[in-house]
Amino acid sequence: MKERFGLLTAEQAEFVEGRIARAMGLVHEIDEILALEDARERRRRLEALKPQIDEANSSTVCEETELKVPIRGPRINVPETVRFLIADWCSQLKGRLRRAGLSQPPK
Repeated sequence: MKERFGLLTAEQAEFVEGRIARAMGLVHEIDEILALEDARERRRRLEALKPQIDEANSSTVCEETELKVPIRGPRINVPETVRFLIADWCSQLKGRLRRAGLSQPPK
């Protein structure tokens, strides 16, 4: 997706896809190993897989720079926006209740 929007080069996107594929392959292998009934065989196979798992963990699926997305346009004050939306919703709800005769305005 980032490649499509020009945030990553094709080479970077291919590299990220490769890391994701390797990580998913390891998860699949681990699942198969954990399904084995023989505890000794599970342990042996997990220990044999450990170097690959360590390698995947050290090169994480996502680099810190890949997490950053440049934001363009106005920034939104989330708490203030939520307060505004709740107040507006309450006002609309009160109006609907009054029109339906389910609420009487305060005296």
